[in-house]
Amino acid sequence: MRVLGAVRLSRETEATTSPARQREVIERWAEAHGHQVVGWAEDLGVSASVDPWERPELGPWLRGERVPFDVVASWRLDRLSRRVLHFSKLLDWSQETGRTLVSVTEGFDLGTPMGRMFAQIIATLAEGELEAIRERTKGSYDHLTKVGRHRGGFVPYGYRPVPHPSGRGYVLDVDQDAAEVVREIAGRVIGGESINAIVTDLNRRGVPTSLDVQRIRAGKEPKGYRWRVGNLSTLLRSETLRGYLVTADGSPIVDDAGRRVRRAEPILTAEEWTRLQREISDRATNRKPRPRANASMLRQIAFCGVCEELRPMYVYPGRGRNYYRCASKAIGGTGCANGSTAADWLEEYVGEEFLRHVGRSHVMRRVFVPGESHAEERAETEAALGRLVERLEKIPAGGPAERAVLARMAEHEEHLARLRDLPEVPDRWVDEPTGETFADVWARDPEGRGDLLRLAGARVFVSRTPGQRNVPAAVRFNLGEFADPEAQRLAEIAAEEAMP
Repeated sequence: MRVLGAVRLSRETEATTSPARQREVIERWAEAHGHQVVGWAEDLGVSASVDPWERPELGPWLRGERVPFDVVASWRLDRLSRRVLHFSKLLDWSQETGRTLVSVTEGFDLGTPMGRMFAQIIATLAEGELEAIRERTKGSYDHLTKVGRHRGGFVPYGYRPVPHPSGRGYVLDVDQDAAEVVREIAGRVIGGESINAIVTDLNRRGVPTSLDVQRIRAGKEPKGYRWRVGNLSTLLRSETLRGYLVTADGSPIVDDAGRRVRRAEPILTAEEWTRLQREISDRATNRKPRPRANASMLRQIAFCGVCEELRPMYVYPGRGRNYYRCASKAIGGTGCANGSTAADWLEEYVGEEFLRHVGRSHVMRRVFVPGESHAEERAETEAALGRLVERLEKIPAGGPAERAVLARMAEHEEHLARLRDLPEVPDRWVDEPTGETFADVWARDPEGRGDLLRLAGARVFVSRTPGQRNVPAAVRFNLGEFADPEAQRLAEIAAEEAMP
């Protein structure tokens, strides 16, 4: 008879149930009975609760998508399934198709009435064992959660699994390279940079995403997954960056002492986290409309040099050319003696002046440097005390449970006293070079030149006599701290002296 060998393993932990061992036993049985093995259905890493027809390997055989066979032989019945419903389905299928199910080591031939009866009994016991396994797994899962151990599965960005010091299981440790990326992103957001701009920069630099980091850690080639605004926003709001564990709905997970479970060292300090969340929330609350796609390069940079008030200049289309003109011309009843200036000429002029002043200077980025504060830890300890007070009200007085809770409360009180004696150091900001000059960024990102000018504090005041088309406009160029005319003159001299 033609035999299909069915092999299944949830996880390879014992040599006696290894795929090689299961194959060997089935091959010996087939040879002893004069049968021929025509194929194998090896489902590794597949739970016993999965419907046999839905398994990656066994399913196609049962659905008739492989070569013909007469017998499905397995090492034990639980290699086929541990569900009574699935066994009944297999038995009906075998009777309808004229095929036989055989448990090699248990000696059951499900082609006979007695064999089918024993199979149903064993399937019932196997399903009970499956439920017991699930209960044990859940208990182990809950225990690992309470003690802050890594439970397997997806690793949050910024962390990596390492063996527990005891040698049993794993814990999460800070991945310094990824954590540095998180701190950079958080600092840039706190400093006012948009998440969209940060995502663009991360993709340009080829910074690995969370998925690629895990592939690299596993010794695989990265696939070049790209950063996305939505995913990065979710990461920045996640309390995994603080090392905490939370439930699916975001509720805190607490241990037996009433403290929140921290499964790893935080990547962001309490102060950084608070500032980051405040900045993200403020942006969501006070979201400003995005500038038009055709917004001018000199928006909020070019101002009218004639009006006494600080009036901006905007681009408007002319005959085959765009022009900058004073905003007052769009206000009914308001006049302005300033003429219009060709947009391409003015933008080129401003670019040349800008690069002449600071082209060789390094672009700086403001970085938030947290101080030392114990306010969060004090708040957490006080919250844990509150939870213990609530627990104390629900347990019998005078018993061991009450004494245990009172002892925990005393420990928290002592810890609070120590925290109050620790020093508080204020936060501060420092400027760090990005590694690029203004000229580098200007050449690399033409679409971002307007943002670069605004970042540097550039302003130009444009004056032009109407009707004099062949006379260039008078442009007064100011740049940040060089807004003072004398300081600007000295800066221009220094820039000319630096020219080769």
